[in-house]
Amino acid sequence: MKVLTLSIITNICPMKTSARYSLIFAVALLWAGLQVNAQSAKDYLKIAQNDLKEKNYQEAAKRFGKAIQLEPGFERAYTGRAEAHEKLGEFASAGDDWFKAAEISGKKNDYFANAGKNYLQAEMLVRAEEALNKAFEQDSKNMDVLQLQTRLYLSKGDFYRAHLAASAAVGQKRTLINT
Repeated sequence: MKVLTLSIITNICPMKTSARYSLIFAVALLWAGLQVNAQSAKDYLKIAQNDLKEKNYQEAAKRFGKAIQLEPGFERAYTGRAEAHEKLGEFASAGDDWFKAAEISGKKNDYFANAGKNYLQAEMLVRAEEALNKAFEQDSKNMDVLQLQTRLYLSKGDFYRAHLAASAAVGQKRTLINT
């Protein structure tokens, strides 16, 4: 049966030789019971990054998730999935992934800031404050963090703390301009 099928593919299929060999190879893999799927977290990461570039965000999020299942401490898989969730408008999930990536990396201030921004989008103010406080602890002069904290405190109706964060941002801007 196998020889007959290969013979049919070789003799009847009007394909270029390279395409015919690719088809034969694929059929041989199927017969051997091999899968042509990603096997490692890094394989899934590469495929998911390609999905992300091609704007196939749903599939990218799934594949980043498979990479995380295989390697739970895979920082790049969390950041990639966070980006996919952002593009899908799934801000709570994006915030969770940015937060986890920040915890894994230890000192990624931008990851905590991204988590805070996404939690703000999802109107998860308690989680936003937690993430932004961690970002602020790592870099109290980060303009993005100060601006996000201002938005957070305005959303919570805490005008005093909003004023403090905005004043710190303005002070930081003056420092940047004068240097």
